[in-house]
This record gives sequence, C-alpha cells and structure tokens, in this order.
Amino acid sequence: SLWELGKKDSSGNVITGDIVCHETENSYIYTESGLVATIGIQDLVIIHTKDSLLVSRRDSVQNVKNIVQHLDLS
Repeated sequence: SLWELGKKDSSGNVITGDIVCHETENSYIYTESGLVATIGIQDLVIIHTKDSLLVSRRDSVQNVKNIVQHLDLS
C-alpha cells in the first residue's frame, strides 16, 4: 500500500501536500490542492483531489473499487 511504502513522520503518517496534523497517527494523507487538517485520528486514508475526497480506514481501502463501480453506475 502507499502507506507501507511511503516515508513516515514521527507519528507514522505519510503526508503529501498542504497538511496540518494534530494527534494523528498511522495515516496516509494526500492533497492535490487546498489545506487538509486532521485532529485526533488514526489508521485512516484521506485522499483529496481537485474534484473528490476519499476518507477510509486503512484496513478498508481495498474496497475503493466498490465505490468506483457504484459511481460509474450513477
């Protein structure tokens, strides 16, 4: 996973982009634009692109394909 491969900070987070973390642990947080701020979370994946936002537990991120299929049917 991206979290496993990424460079982690002292709290075990992999962060890319304009991100402010407070009491955040073992999470993967990515933003293309804009600020993402987290408070008191752990073991999450947050991916913010220009037109969408995904928030998931790290252990459920493999189900992303189900969401994509659902959106394609809409």
